[in-house]
Amino acid sequence: MYENTPWEHLALWGPWLGIGALLLALVLYRIAKRSEVRDPDGGLTKSLIAERIGAVGLSLATLGVLFVIMWRPAHDTYPRAFGWAAIEVAVGSIVIALLVGLLRRSLMDSAITYGMLTASAAASAAISAFSHSIIAEGQVTAMVLPVGYVVAALGAAVIASVKSRDAIPHEMIGLLSFLVLATVASWLLPVVQFREGGADSSTYPVYGGFYIVSLGRIARLWLLPAWAMWGGAVATIAIGYLTASWYGIAIAAIGLSISGALDPRRLPSAESLPPRLTPV
Repeated sequence: MYENTPWEHLALWGPWLGIGALLLALVLYRIAKRSEVRDPDGGLTKSLIAERIGAVGLSLATLGVLFVIMWRPAHDTYPRAFGWAAIEVAVGSIVIALLVGLLRRSLMDSAITYGMLTASAAASAAISAFSHSIIAEGQVTAMVLPVGYVVAALGAAVIASVKSRDAIPHEMIGLLSFLVLATVASWLLPVVQFREGGADSSTYPVYGGFYIVSLGRIARLWLLPAWAMWGGAVATIAIGYLTASWYGIAIAAIGLSISGALDPRRLPSAESLPPRLTPV
């Protein structure tokens, strides 16, 4: 069984990293509930951060279990068994997210984050498994790359949690942290290439993937006006398709699934929102 790089094993660490994130989210949530008595706004912001870390952690754990169970089939010459398993995970995560969101309205945002993030990462892996345009020995790397972006999202959420009382610094720290961690994730997996004639054969998916996921994450900035957010989302999907076909669209969905936990529109002080960025 070939190994392109030891960093492919990042996917195998997914369950443990995800469980660690869930435990951290539980601790933060308990702290938040205790602090709500003396500081209602501060307690709520901590709860939102805990929910976001928990949602991303659960997504990472779900994807990690997929890779742990299907690690050997993922290395087959034609890894279709892994591809079908990834599709099942994508569908299952959407179903779970819908059920949780309908049963617990308060968890709707976190459920959507879990469902979209897990489904888009699993879909990216499935597309890689069925791909005829990605060079064969790079398929596993292309499958693992989305997991790297989920790890980056988790790390960014944890780092940004140091600013739990101010939405703007929290979002800026989260964005910059994600871009740095996503850069590292892409740099550690620099081996995948498209075949000649497939998608854009001059673009490595790991580099194109970084540009796409970064655009998607930037498009989710709540400081942007609505037209810029929607325009950025459409542009990200279009660029993703032009750069890496359906794989690029799935990577774009990963970026669009990640947003800051302290969107002030969810806070009690929503009537005094900070101004959005507007053109001069």
